[in-house]
Amino acid sequence: MVDDSYQESISQKEDNVALREAIDLLQPEYREVIKMSFFQDMNQQEIAEETGVSQMQVSRRIKKALEELSVIIMNQWG
Repeated sequence: MVDDSYQESISQKEDNVALREAIDLLQPEYREVIKMSFFQDMNQQEIAEETGVSQMQVSRRIKKALEELSVIIMNQWG
């Protein structure tokens, strides 16, 4: 019998893979800011400096990327 913590660990890994696959479906400029923000733990100012766009544009891209991710996830797994 498989214990619950092992099952939860497997489920978490599967969710992480699914999320990364969903992120990979984003347009490049959205994918970039999501990865910088959530995986590299960069703030919006740091992302703006790295990408050469304004902090406001970074904020808009993150918002749009999260909206698109929501749609992708709902369409594929919802």
